[in-house]
Amino acid sequence: MQYTPETLEFSRKRVNLFMSMRFKDKVRLSGFSPPTWARWLNGERHPSTATLEQLAESLSVEDPLLDGLNPMEILAGILIIRDRTREKRKAA
Repeated sequence: MQYTPETLEFSRKRVNLFMSMRFKDKVRLSGFSPPTWARWLNGERHPSTATLEQLAESLSVEDPLLDGLNPMEILAGILIIRDRTREKRKAA
């Protein structure tokens, strides 16, 4: 699918659903390893655009609640999770 400003739909509900997924479910449904997800979520690495597209496709196929999930929603979810993790570490 071609993503353009006209075709890209952003849903806070899908972002929240993605963020609420358990870590092991993200790993299982996406096909990427736990260390890879940990690096993305901890901010040590950034998924490429192609990887985000692959994630959006695999997660939306595997989980009907995530139907229509797009790469920007995944990236938004990862960035929000990173920020929340940083805040928790600072507070501790």
